[in-house]
Amino acid sequence: MHPDDSRKPIQVNEPSENHNTLSKFRLDIPVELTAFLNSAVARIGYLFPTARIDARDGYLEIGLPENLDFDDFRQQLFYSIYREKIREEGKDSRHALNVAVFGQ
Repeated sequence: MHPDDSRKPIQVNEPSENHNTLSKFRLDIPVELTAFLNSAVARIGYLFPTARIDARDGYLEIGLPENLDFDDFRQQLFYSIYREKIREEGKDSRHALNVAVFGQ
């Protein structure tokens, strides 16, 4: 993923029928993690299908129904971002290991 991809606004889920029941939050994302944001947000959508997540330049706009805990959401989101970071940064090492073990 190109780092500029994280600057494009995305919406993970379709808007709910009743926007008034969503509590809105802004969550700042450290600059060094923004390159991994879109993939992580796409993955977190299955854990929180009723959440509304809009990725912006360096932050997320989040709408959560009242029955969802923001702290739990935040923890799962950052876990997903770090998983994506580790996956992306380890790609070359995994490829080299596969070539060494299994050949070309």
